[in-house]
Amino acid sequence: MSVTLKQRAYRHIRSRLIDGSLKPGSRFSLVAMAKEIGTSHIPVREAVSQLRT
Repeated sequence: MSVTLKQRAYRHIRSRLIDGSLKPGSRFSLVAMAKEIGTSHIPVREAVSQLRT
């Protein structure tokens, strides 16, 4: 089964939170994060929403 873009973004952001390169509650650009991951900003926005819950 292939990984969705939302899952990819979720894993990337979660990994950055765990390794400390992204602090919980910090602000970042969805567009910049999307570029880093190699996707559009929409999966990043959805991943952030999932991480908040």
